[in-house]
Amino acid sequence: MNVLIADDEKNFRVLLKKILPDSIFTIEHEKGDTALLDIKYHMGTPNQYDLILLDISMPGMNGIQVLRERRKKQRDSIHRSIKNNFNHMRYSPRYSL
Repeated sequence: MNVLIADDEKNFRVLLKKILPDSIFTIEHEKGDTALLDIKYHMGTPNQYDLILLDISMPGMNGIQVLRERRKKQRDSIHRSIKNNFNHMRYSPRYSL
């Protein structure tokens, strides 16, 4: 599982990482604009984020603005994401479709 944490307070990011299990891969950002770039870069790839935790009040681009921008791009990536998940299930011995 891939998790992105975007918060300008380092102590909060550290706390969130401690709460999450060690098996979860986390990336931290202290600014919304850099988090959005990272989200867009990984969108539609096998490394896209399963969970994105955003602070509402960050300097520069806040979490709500990041979410709005993400939603604009989401429509383009939904088809690719569904196709990637189907192919994963199709060729996985666990599902054997």
